[in-house]
Amino acid sequence: MEEAFLMKKREKIGLTFLLLCLVPGLVLGATGKIRGTVKDMETGEPLIGANIVIQGTMMGAATDEKGEFIILNVPVGKYNLVATYLGYQKVTVTDLVVNEGLTTYQNFNMSKQVLEGKEVVIVAERPMVNKNATNDVKIIRGEVLENIPIRGYANVVSAQVGAVRAGNNIYVRGGRLDEVGYYVDGVLMNNPYNRGRVGDVSQNAVEEINYQPGGMTAEYGLFNSGVVSTTTKVGGQELAVSGEVISDQFLGYNEKKFGLGTYSYGYNLYTLSVSGPVPYTDKKLRFYANAEYRFMKDRNPTWGPSVKPSVWVPDVEELVALNPEPIPVYGAKPNNSSRVWTGTGNLYYDLKSLKLKVGGHFFMDDYRDYIHQYAPFNWEQMPTAYRDVYTAYGKATWVINPQTFIEFNANYYTTLYEYMDSKHKKDFINYTNPELNPNISAWGQRAAPRDEFAQFHTYGRVYGGYNKEDISRMSFKVDGTWQINKIHELKAGGEAQFSTIRFYNVQPWRLSGTLHQLEVTAEKEGRTLTEAEIANAYRSSYADNAGYDITGQNEVNSGRDDARRPKIYSAYVTDKMEFRDMVLNLGLRLDHIVVDQQRLKDPYNIGLDENGLIADTSLIPAKTYTEINPRFGISFPVTDQTVFHLEYGKFTQPASFDVTYITWQNLAANLQQGNFTTSANPGLKPVKTTSYEVGFEQQIGANAAIDITAFYKEIRDQVYLLAMQGARPSVYSMYVNGDFGNVKGFSFDFRLRRTARVMANVSYTLQWANGTGSDPDTQFNIAWQNPNERPTYVAPLNYDQRHTATVNIDFRTQPKDGPEVFGVYPLGELGVNVWYTFGSGLAYTPMAPISIPFATAGSRYPIAAINSAHQPSTQTVNLRVDKQIRIGRLALNPYVWVINLFNTKNVIDVYEATGLPDDDGWLATVEGQKWALSHPTGAKWYKYRLNDPENYDEPRQIRVGLRVDFK
Repeated sequence: MEEAFLMKKREKIGLTFLLLCLVPGLVLGATGKIRGTVKDMETGEPLIGANIVIQGTMMGAATDEKGEFIILNVPVGKYNLVATYLGYQKVTVTDLVVNEGLTTYQNFNMSKQVLEGKEVVIVAERPMVNKNATNDVKIIRGEVLENIPIRGYANVVSAQVGAVRAGNNIYVRGGRLDEVGYYVDGVLMNNPYNRGRVGDVSQNAVEEINYQPGGMTAEYGLFNSGVVSTTTKVGGQELAVSGEVISDQFLGYNEKKFGLGTYSYGYNLYTLSVSGPVPYTDKKLRFYANAEYRFMKDRNPTWGPSVKPSVWVPDVEELVALNPEPIPVYGAKPNNSSRVWTGTGNLYYDLKSLKLKVGGHFFMDDYRDYIHQYAPFNWEQMPTAYRDVYTAYGKATWVINPQTFIEFNANYYTTLYEYMDSKHKKDFINYTNPELNPNISAWGQRAAPRDEFAQFHTYGRVYGGYNKEDISRMSFKVDGTWQINKIHELKAGGEAQFSTIRFYNVQPWRLSGTLHQLEVTAEKEGRTLTEAEIANAYRSSYADNAGYDITGQNEVNSGRDDARRPKIYSAYVTDKMEFRDMVLNLGLRLDHIVVDQQRLKDPYNIGLDENGLIADTSLIPAKTYTEINPRFGISFPVTDQTVFHLEYGKFTQPASFDVTYITWQNLAANLQQGNFTTSANPGLKPVKTTSYEVGFEQQIGANAAIDITAFYKEIRDQVYLLAMQGARPSVYSMYVNGDFGNVKGFSFDFRLRRTARVMANVSYTLQWANGTGSDPDTQFNIAWQNPNERPTYVAPLNYDQRHTATVNIDFRTQPKDGPEVFGVYPLGELGVNVWYTFGSGLAYTPMAPISIPFATAGSRYPIAAINSAHQPSTQTVNLRVDKQIRIGRLALNPYVWVINLFNTKNVIDVYEATGLPDDDGWLATVEGQKWALSHPTGAKWYKYRLNDPENYDEPRQIRVGLRVDFK
């Protein structure tokens, strides 16, 4: 990793650590509440003044004249709840779960004390229907994550109702990629620039995942489709140590061993967690720390093969003469590795009326990126990338009285990113130096692909782009909660977000040739290059810089090249009314968005100055946007086993800043350099969604329940690309508001609590996601081929997946099940977890056959309605088999984890002319057959060129692991 990136990383780590020291911390990132009644078991009379305490904490309450109690601001987690009353037996309820934003009900029936010291202990039984949620909320607990055969909270979310996974992207209820907010301990993990999810947290550190696919209360804003809130663990009352190791390296990289029908993909994971009380603090100060390292030789294993030549030499002419045959290579793809470090830590201090917590996370990924065109001859030069994320957070909760508390939050998020050629990196001048590459004949050229190899890139081909980002966000938030009476819980708050966005993009291979030619000319003239010449060379190489100068080497903090500094101010108020037969949640949210960049006065009439740059007279101040959105939710039980819920809400989010922020020299270059460019637009309006949801939960018997939810939403002012016809000084394309759509469907969820050793969950979603565009670039070809057309009707979106389903079955024996052998039960605490997923095919638009390797931009033409065809469906079975072994306070859990147990060949991308993952239809055309006759070996290479391994999903993978817990 190069020195500049390391220096910037040290600065970010230092700032994050400083904030951790200065910011007083947080309770958990999320809280709920506990309420219930205490009665005499014999008479049913309420017990007034009974004490209810959460064991191991300073949280509790006393019952009122009706025997009722409420405990507010309880961090997410699992607790023991203790009830005491003079003259009555002490009652302890164990394993009571508190979820984010919800109320946990727990009643006590107490008996008069007969024997001194006798105590009643009850294991809490989680209710099968949730009477408190007014929208569709899914809770995934950490103990469930320990046993399932998938890893990564994003993978868990993608299997929930309403979620569609396309590649590595997750879409919720038909919304675009940037419409889902991801929080970890209250810190927003979305990149402020492109609003995508960045970073990860170890699955071992997760206490709970709260998934809401729409219908969020007024506390949540700025994301229209859904919210995923992850709460990490905190330290307990006793020291606990946990570790886990996972590997697949007992298998061969490129050969199948032991008859298992699969390979090693170089997967190795090591994680360690330590938690407990800090010594000499009377257990009031507790800590939690987790660190994880993961190395993957292939960070995205796929069913399809890579390819290599039967013989190889670096010189392309000599290689052509050798006429090598293509050979498929299964197993780990070349130079697609990843090294990931993650960490999570916090300190929690409970002072009864004041609760403090400070914590943070880090994520560092050093990876290579497989490009199929590079695979056979240029595998050494796959691009390389670095992505770092650091967060620090703090929260102080002041409990004014048992009914009122105020939370003060502050958090800091920062991410660094670089993506570049693995050999030259920032050495832009040598990208096309012919002295360094025998396959380059002149400066400004890249090693050209050859027809003989179906346009596979030859040795020395440099990756053409360089991109970097340095982005940070500070957030300050205040929330106040007032339990006015047993019915009304009033909550209000405000938040301010301040982001700093620096980005830089350039095409070094263009720059290399241009600068070399300028230097040769200047040397002949006996002078050095002028600043204007250097700047023009960068502009002609599509330099795009904000927060950096045009060379990307120096930070800039003023003028046109200043970093972009958007600000978002939010306020909300909610009134949650918990009646005996109904829960009503009313809310109102205000968001004020400050874009912080000048916009074009008239996008159709752009003036240029004497240097060919955008004139100051063509720019006007940025526009701000203030949006007010109502939220309404209601939940009411028909019986104690049937609950209906209804939700209505309006949602607003800013347009993604990567299509908002433009650098004016980049726009000037786009105006001067012809077609097939795109320009961001600082005048974009926010995107708006109106959401409707209705559903019910029905308990079935004592241990099962179903949840059916129907949803509908309308979306408008999404961003698309428009050709600015008639613009002066030339036609160009710019992102504008105008895409719209609607989504409808219903989800079904069946839950079986552990019964006769079996626990199960079945979920299914039927959905229609329609719109005029799937992302801002959907209209790219239309913008340049048919510029007078506008999106006027909806069609299925690219991620319109009609049917999705997940089945999870967990079978787990009791400690003393099976025969006893020398005092040991070999079949006791044996677990088998099966995870099945199904998805119908994603939509695509049938196209006329063209050669994908030889095609030029804009040469694709549809032959049927937009997205009227569908890819094949996919299905996968994962398996985990484990055995718990207990030795005193030590628990060992060895296991086998199998991904894609049946090695199903799932196709996730196809060629639009055929609907196949390995054939574009061109070789069957007259033109294609003619080419194949003149290039017999090239025709073989052509088939492998099309058979990109990333057109397929994961193959079978077998991993073994060991988890160790000491408590």
